[in-house]
Amino acid sequence: MELSIYERGGDFRAKRRIQKRRILIVLRNKTGGFSMSLYQVVVCQTACPIVTTKEDLRKNVDYACEFIRGAQSAYSMTAPVKLAALPELALCRKLGADAKERRKTAIEIPGEESERFVKLAKELDMYIMPGSWIEMDPEYHLLFNTAFLVGPEGLLLKYRKYNPAIAGEIQISPHDLLTTGYDLKKNPLFPVAKTEIGNIGVGICFDLSFPEVTRQLAYNGAEILIGATAWWDPYGSDTLGWWTACTRTRSFENMCYGLYVGNGASIEQFPPHGCSGFSSIVDFQGRVLTQVGRGEIMTCALWDINTLREYRKTTRQGNMLTMNRVEGYDYWKTPKRKMHPEFAKKDNINFAELEKMEKETAEEFYSKYYGEAVQFPYLGEEWWKKF
Repeated sequence: MELSIYERGGDFRAKRRIQKRRILIVLRNKTGGFSMSLYQVVVCQTACPIVTTKEDLRKNVDYACEFIRGAQSAYSMTAPVKLAALPELALCRKLGADAKERRKTAIEIPGEESERFVKLAKELDMYIMPGSWIEMDPEYHLLFNTAFLVGPEGLLLKYRKYNPAIAGEIQISPHDLLTTGYDLKKNPLFPVAKTEIGNIGVGICFDLSFPEVTRQLAYNGAEILIGATAWWDPYGSDTLGWWTACTRTRSFENMCYGLYVGNGASIEQFPPHGCSGFSSIVDFQGRVLTQVGRGEIMTCALWDINTLREYRKTTRQGNMLTMNRVEGYDYWKTPKRKMHPEFAKKDNINFAELEKMEKETAEEFYSKYYGEAVQFPYLGEEWWKKF
C-alpha cells in the first residue's frame, strides 16, 4: 500500500516540504514486500559488436540477457527492479547503404529473439525493452526499425519507428504505407502497453525530436516513455545536448516518467562515428534523476507510479494533458514530409535515393516558406558509399 502526500494529512507547509524533497513514503505490506507502485528502473547502455551473421546476433542476445540479469542483481536490494531498456540497434547493428545486406541479420517479431526476452522477463518477473531491431515484415517484405516490449505476460507491443533519420537509415516508415492498405489494427502506429507498473509507450531516437510522437503516446494512455537511441557525436553528447534536451522536454510536456537509453558503442564498434551514450532516467516533471556518459554502463532510479498519477490528477500548474488548446493549431493540415507509397513495392532503397527525396521536399517547402527559390545541398551517391 502506498499513500500519496495528499492522503496522509498534516498541514500545508509539511505537504509542500515533502513534495519539494520528493520523499516517497511507502508502507510495507503484510508479507514485508514493497508496494508495486514503487520500483527500480534500469538503463542498460550496452556496446555490442556489429553483427554480420545470425550467430553473431545470438551471441549479442546472450550477452544482453546476462547484462540484464546483472542489472537486476545489482540494484534489487533497494526495491524490486521491474523495468530495463537497451539502446537503438543495440544488438543487431549493421551499417551500410545496401538494404539487402541488412536483411541477412534482420529478425521477425514475434520470433526467436523476442521469445528469448519473453523467457527472461518471466524468469526475472520484470519488463524489458531490448532496444530496437532491424525487422523484416514477412507480409510487406520491407525493413523497419522496430522496438518491442516484453513482460511476464509475453510480447506486449511492437513499435515501428515513425521518423527514420536520413543520416544512416534506409528502413521504411509506416508513414509511407498509410495509403497502401497498411493494417493499423495489426500494427498500430503508437501502441501503449498497460502493465502492473504503469502504461508504457516507446519511441526511437529521431522520434523524440518531434513532440507529436510522445504526445500521441500520452493521449493513448502512456505514463512511461522509453526512448532508445544510437545518436552519435556531437548531437547526443553534452557538446550540443540534443538528446538530453529532447528527453527532458518530452517527459515534462507529457507528465511521463522517461527511461532514455543511448548506445554506448565506440567508433570501432559503430564506424564511422561511434555513439554518444548519455542515457538518462527522468521524472514526470523533467528532472534528471540519473545520467551516465559514454561507453558501456548501467544506472538505475526509483519510480513511484502512484505519485505520478496523483500529480496528474491534482496539479494546477503545467498540467499539459488537460491544458492543451488543440483546436487553434492547423499546421498539421499541410504535411511537410510527403508519403512515398512506392516504397511498399521496393526491396532495396539506398541513402542517395532518400537524400534526393529529402532535397526535393526541403526545396519545395522552403521556397514557399521564404517566397523565393531555394537550392538545398545534395551530397550524392559517392559520399553515401562511405556508409
